[in-house]
Amino acid sequence: MKKLIVRRLAVYVPTVLLVTFIVFSLSNLSNLNPVAALLGEHEYTKELAEAYRKDLGLDRPFLVRYFRWLGNIAQGDLGRSIRTGSSMSEELVQRYQVTLELALGSILVTMLIAVPIGIYSALRPRSAGDYLGTVFAISGVAMPNFFMGILLIYAFAVVLGWLPSNGYVEPWDNPVENLRLMVMPILTLGTAGAASVMRQTRSAMLEVLREDYVRTAHAKGLSGRIVLVRHALKNGLIPVVTVVGLRLVQMLEGSAIVETIFSLPGMGQFAVHGVQNMDVVAIQTSILVFASIIIVVNLLVDLLYGYLDPRVRYT
Repeated sequence: MKKLIVRRLAVYVPTVLLVTFIVFSLSNLSNLNPVAALLGEHEYTKELAEAYRKDLGLDRPFLVRYFRWLGNIAQGDLGRSIRTGSSMSEELVQRYQVTLELALGSILVTMLIAVPIGIYSALRPRSAGDYLGTVFAISGVAMPNFFMGILLIYAFAVVLGWLPSNGYVEPWDNPVENLRLMVMPILTLGTAGAASVMRQTRSAMLEVLREDYVRTAHAKGLSGRIVLVRHALKNGLIPVVTVVGLRLVQMLEGSAIVETIFSLPGMGQFAVHGVQNMDVVAIQTSILVFASIIIVVNLLVDLLYGYLDPRVRYT
């Protein structure tokens, strides 16, 4: 397992460096003009713009700015917002916990819904429960996140009045209110993810249950529950791990929409505001954070593959 970790890190470390270069290049070689956005149309003059460019360090060569930015990141300094002057590191700490809570809660909902339904459908194919699960999967995949969020707001906030429609309270300040505010965003992302994971779980379990070693375990007199848990489930979850990793990445992508709908001060909303304000530093930070999370998720999926399937460790 240690050799697998070393091999994966040898691949992902250069990947992270490449990501930083691409992120910095795209944000600096695009048509964004942060100085013009900062000064506005009425105050913009060529002399004042040049003064601001020099003050922000935008007059320096590209590679000089890149390596300086990279060195600051290595020291934990992500820079300051061009628009507000706030520290990106502090913004990241405040907003990352919101997106992390949303993503982890959504993954939990996804697994609690998808895995039991997928296993049930595999054990009883072509039953009424299997057909209902198929309808749920198709509906979940076809329904966009923003539409699901709007439906939940209308049902639980407008019609029933059970839950608040927007806002955020930190869990250590008021756990109950935090739960009430996060239920609908988590369900919005979690149900969409559950649909695809459920279908993958069903397909993987159907294939595993037809294997010879499963039939042998039944022939030896083992109970169906023992065969399912000890022999079939672990092997059946191997392809599901990949789908869950992909769903986590898609949830991070969808967090921008969900956080905007429910007014959650997370990284997704921060990225949207950065684009609207043409804040290059905020855009760089948002893309870098999301890209880093994707790389870490892929690394964890690879390592979990090695744990579930020993053949991967020695390939």
